Amino acid sequence: MVIPLQPIKTADYENELRMSLIRSVAPLNYSGSSKKRLENLNSSEITNEKYRIVVDVREFRSPLPFALYKSTPHIYGTSVEIVPKTLLIGDYVIHDQCCIERKSVPDLIQSLASGRLYSQAQSMTTFYEFPVLLIEFSSSLSFSLSNLREYDSEMLLSDVCSKLVLLIISFQKLSILWSPSPAASANYFLDLKENHPEPDVEKAIKKGQDNNIGEKNAQYSFNSFKILQSLPGVGIANAYKIASKVANLKDLTNMSLNEIQSIIGITNGKMLHSFINENL
Repeated sequence: MVIPLQPIKTADYENELRMSLIRSVAPLNYSGSSKKRLENLNSSEITNEKYRIVVDVREFRSPLPFALYKSTPHIYGTSVEIVPKTLLIGDYVIHDQCCIERKSVPDLIQSLASGRLYSQAQSMTTFYEFPVLLIEFSSSLSFSLSNLREYDSEMLLSDVCSKLVLLIISFQKLSILWSPSPAASANYFLDLKENHPEPDVEKAIKKGQDNNIGEKNAQYSFNSFKILQSLPGVGIANAYKIASKVANLKDLTNMSLNEIQSIIGITNGKMLHSFINENL
């Protein structure tokens, strides 16, 4: 993982870092940006198809959805279709295997401090093969984390970097994409979509919930379930796994490390067991 502690001055180097991530998320036959295809384009290849991107409705407070709408796909004759929906997992669904959680720098700092980003990463890695964390800088400010004071942050740079490293260690499927502006983010999204079928909107909406979600919610105490969901290593998906095996929180606190890990996995189980048995 490369963290932009100082502004990147070489455009070629920045582009190479971006393309390295694109190749890791794109299909095996991906060969880079398709801009070259315009040079050899035949009239028979012109299409009126649209690149569909499912966007969480809460994201429309940011400039990125509009930047996506105004962006121009590499394939001539195509356009971008924005589908606003309420998503439980991620902010943007690029295709059925890739979702993106967007964080501005202030939101990143706040999410790292509160632990909310950990839960979001856990959900994305559970339900998607290629989860991506997009860290988007303001186009009016420097593309560098060394200038956190520009964002009125009281969090130290070392704390931010340490928490990011821990996040990557905990969720090795998670890729981090650094963007200097919403316009750049829109271009990255188009690269990530290339050679993939359009996302299934209904599947994107249902990610993070089961068909019997209403019945499940009715079975559990609301307050107890919310507490369980907020514990380290749990989150939405693991909360249902634990609730199906454990009668109450008291029984959970009496479980051994191996018993907890058998339900929610080695890493998450260790985090939860350590928290439960931590001295006050």
